[in-house]
Amino acid sequence: MIKNMEMFIGTPNGNFNIDFDDCYIRNHMMCGRVYEHHIINDMLKPHVENAKYIVDVGANIGCHCLADPGCSAVATVWAF
Repeated sequence: MIKNMEMFIGTPNGNFNIDFDDCYIRNHMMCGRVYEHHIINDMLKPHVENAKYIVDVGANIGCHCLADPGCSAVATVWAF
């Protein structure tokens, strides 16, 4: 059994090194889909499109924080 292996995946939101054992995110992104696209575009974008600062608290692999600058061309993004 392989443990703690990372896997490189390219998506429309950017390139990610993900935990191979995280099968939900891995399988979603391997199909070329943006993880939680509906949350980013439908829920977050209207609130951050004119933001100067965006804080992504609870960031995992960066799916949201990589998409957030696309919602606001001038935003500074902090991910924790």
